[in-house]
Amino acid sequence: MNLLRSLGGTLSPSLTIEMQIGFLGLLYDAKRIALEKAIHGLFALVHDQGVTDDQRSMIYWLDDGHDLAIAGTYGTVSQVEAEFRSFVRPYADTLKAQEAEILGESIA
Repeated sequence: MNLLRSLGGTLSPSLTIEMQIGFLGLLYDAKRIALEKAIHGLFALVHDQGVTDDQRSMIYWLDDGHDLAIAGTYGTVSQVEAEFRSFVRPYADTLKAQEAEILGESIA
């Protein structure tokens, strides 16, 4: 997460958080990290400056939901995965669009 934080450079804290969330979403979509690791990455952001209350609530829910699904107590991992994808998708899409703008090409 420290490397992700350094990517933000001089951006505002909220934009840095959005970038980090998007990057975790892209890593997960590319199958570079597992769902558990992606959720743990989000959880590492929970107390960082720039995290909104809504983001914090969703991150806590994803962390708890994943633990409960793994334990077989409540819900399924598929449901948590769907919620994770729904949460990170807008940030990942924005990050891809910004990268395409910077590079001047379409990113798949």
